[in-house]
Amino acid sequence: MHNSEWSLVFFTLMSQLSAGVIVCVFIFSNFSRANHDKWPLFLKRTTLIATSFMFIAALFSFFHLASPLASVYALSNLQSSWLSREILMVGVFTATLVITTFYTIKTRGEGKWIRMMLLVSSIAGLLLVFSIGKVYMISTVPPWNTPATLLSFYVTTFLLGASLVMALFYQVFCAKSKKNRNPLTASFPVLKIFTGIILLAVIAQLINTLFVSPADLGANIAFLPANMGNTPAFTTWIFWPLAMGLLIRNLYFSTPAYRLETGLFYLVFVLLFVGEFSSRMLFYDAYFRVGV
Repeated sequence: MHNSEWSLVFFTLMSQLSAGVIVCVFIFSNFSRANHDKWPLFLKRTTLIATSFMFIAALFSFFHLASPLASVYALSNLQSSWLSREILMVGVFTATLVITTFYTIKTRGEGKWIRMMLLVSSIAGLLLVFSIGKVYMISTVPPWNTPATLLSFYVTTFLLGASLVMALFYQVFCAKSKKNRNPLTASFPVLKIFTGIILLAVIAQLINTLFVSPADLGANIAFLPANMGNTPAFTTWIFWPLAMGLLIRNLYFSTPAYRLETGLFYLVFVLLFVGEFSSRMLFYDAYFRVGV
């Protein structure tokens, strides 16, 4: 993987994480106890975090450009360029996040338009992920030009978003309270849904790592990186199952120490992020171009 691609790894992961957080918060707000007295604090933290990650993602996107200020001219090619559409959606999604976060803080999480604004931000985030995926689906790059690329990006979105939101959820709703301690699934059944989402996402990503590789090296290769394949595939197979096992343990078996329990939920997110980071490196390592 080339040094210039490191910024793209962080941009794609951070933007998908941001989109995943806001989508999962919207799901929580509709299927869980939105009238709970701690919902305002939960909404404030999650929207702030989603916005912060998106700003970080935007910052990393500039590191890949030789002339960052010239990126605005890419918007003139919206009709035919997915890169132009990606840049547009970065701006749209960031704007919706800022507005939603500002409204949440101003209304202290009790505004009547919060769910609608979360929905708009979620749609913008999902469209951003779609545009990012389409940027990489290039006909001259066989390993990327497949629906698996788009699917993998969406899986990353829900995997990272759900795991971080669950950690924040536990920290806010179970802080120094024995009433809402584990098993969390008894008090908040929506967590069962999120556990299922994460499990399916982990399985999908593990399967995907088997196929993200330059399979047809006998093609008319125009460019093949000299340092391709530096990322060992087994790294993803270590972190994802380990995180899944720890998450199941966290949901169904409690410990006396609240801080330890909270830390274990965040550890699940960290393990999944490391697994996704390794997977994204494999994705870039798989690059080769055919044709002229």
